[in-house]
Amino acid sequence: EGSQAASVMGGGGDGDPSCELAVDARRQRLLRVLRRALSGPALTAPLERLRWHSYGLLVVVLLTHVVCYVLIKQLIEKQHTNVYVVHRQALAMDRSQLVVWRIMMGPYCERKNVTAKVSACANTMNYTLGKLADNIALLEQYHQEVYLGSGGLRRLQPEVYDTWTAKHLQYNIYLDTRPPGQLAEAAGVWQLGNRFLAAAREALYWMPRMRDAYQAHRSWSFLVDAGLGPLFAGYQGSLELLMESAWRAIERMRADLVVMLVLEALLVQVVCCAYQGRLLVRVERARLLGVLALMGLPGHVVRQLASREIKVLEDDEEEDAWSVGGEEVGELPTAATTTT
Repeated sequence: EGSQAASVMGGGGDGDPSCELAVDARRQRLLRVLRRALSGPALTAPLERLRWHSYGLLVVVLLTHVVCYVLIKQLIEKQHTNVYVVHRQALAMDRSQLVVWRIMMGPYCERKNVTAKVSACANTMNYTLGKLADNIALLEQYHQEVYLGSGGLRRLQPEVYDTWTAKHLQYNIYLDTRPPGQLAEAAGVWQLGNRFLAAAREALYWMPRMRDAYQAHRSWSFLVDAGLGPLFAGYQGSLELLMESAWRAIERMRADLVVMLVLEALLVQVVCCAYQGRLLVRVERARLLGVLALMGLPGHVVRQLASREIKVLEDDEEEDAWSVGGEEVGELPTAATTTT
């Protein structure tokens, strides 16, 4: 039967386009085995697994990128906050000295013996009061943003928080007594700065009324003494601590970025690539059975199967039994041997 099928298979020449290939029952079984080997569950299951798992790997890589982006954005925002606080602390130092300058020069230029309004005394009292009010408002804004934060409350680093709250700054409170007296006190940067702002606003009221006599007022003495001494020293110490904290945060961010890159590039992506390579190996192993089955057929048979329409004889009554009987595994080598 095999020789008869072989004669039928080889009877039509490769160059004759009118020749039709007839396949008997054994050839039909061989063809069904080949089709199941090439397109059956043994191959489609690994292909489906490769497809869906590849989608899953893409989702994992995408989620990893999104998580890393969010973390990097948070780190950058944190560094921006640190730099912002340092900037505000430096501006608070600057405005405190401008407040002291206006407090000192306002009464000084209002003395009776100052007749020529030139140089530092070229400005009028109204101009000095306007600039003093602006500097007080800016100092209050920067003073509160450093301690309380901008856009919401936040807690300073422990050492900076101690500078602003611990009573380590020694200053004098000037009393309206006869003779004028002083009271030594200690406070943190936050409390001393608030008292400085309150005294500066009091100066806005007394300066245009007392003129040069305001230099003998208790608030003038407090502003000059505290502004040039303990308040400036407290701001300076806070600025140094904030700078050190900002540099440490940058170093921590560098380490966090290195860890993040290692986890994303060397762990997640490498594991995903290795798993996908394993899936590809399984698919290639499944395809190998079909390739080896085709290699067991004669060359002219493979060419005819690929180039010509195959007509299957419908007189095989064993087709149903063949589909259920489970002979495919054992029949493939027999059919291949017969064709050779």
